[in-house]
Amino acid sequence: MEERIKSEAEEDLRQQTAVLKILTPSQPELGEIKSNAQIDEAIDNFTMTATAKIQTVGFKESDLFLLISAYIEKANNLMIIPEKLKLEFESIQFNKEDKKLEFSMLVKGPAYGKINQDKIIADLVGKNEGQITTYIKGIDSVVSARVLLSPFWVRKVPVNKDKVKLTIDYE
Repeated sequence: MEERIKSEAEEDLRQQTAVLKILTPSQPELGEIKSNAQIDEAIDNFTMTATAKIQTVGFKESDLFLLISAYIEKANNLMIIPEKLKLEFESIQFNKEDKKLEFSMLVKGPAYGKINQDKIIADLVGKNEGQITTYIKGIDSVVSARVLLSPFWVRKVPVNKDKVKLTIDYE
């Protein structure tokens, strides 16, 4: 019975915290186990009840990435892509009395120069392929670019901004 209660409490915790990052392992604390039958009492059916309590602390990783992104942007005027970052958590300590989780974190991954897509599109309206190439080479944060005017008979970027598609790949 005790093992079943512990496993159900752990599964309930996993379901309730599915969207959260949990750094500290938690073990359920069993409460009193009660039965409606007494010792040495002969009965056909009986019911046992038990409780378990489990505590942990977690946070949304998306909130953590927002903090990292804000810091990187403010400190270096760069941007990050959360999927390209690797987070390593160290010195994890949970103080139950203060209900505080403290840890050190090492963030590894690339940061990129910010690119103002709306400005680029506005600057490229009506330009031909050669003008586009020259313009893009003048942007410091762009490593390489490929210009594709489509369909094949198009020679200039449309004047209507809504018809221009700019795709940026971060590697």
